[in-house]
Amino acid sequence: MAKLIPGKLRMEGAQLYETSQIEIIKEKDHRLYARVADEEIRYSLDDDLVFCACVFFQKKRVLCAFGSTRTLPEK
Repeated sequence: MAKLIPGKLRMEGAQLYETSQIEIIKEKDHRLYARVADEEIRYSLDDDLVFCACVFFQKKRVLCAFGSTRTLPEK
């Protein structure tokens, strides 16, 4: 997530923010812990430390919309 975020995800994130679905839990050791929609996330500028509990992130380990359960097409 430390890389550029695609526009679609930025828009989904803005909608989550505007509907008060983002809660910052804490900031510790340059990591941001938050709850977005119903998912727990950890954000860091170090990509190896980024984590989201959503199904999409767990399956593909790529950028998600913090709670999205969409999957990428299989190749």
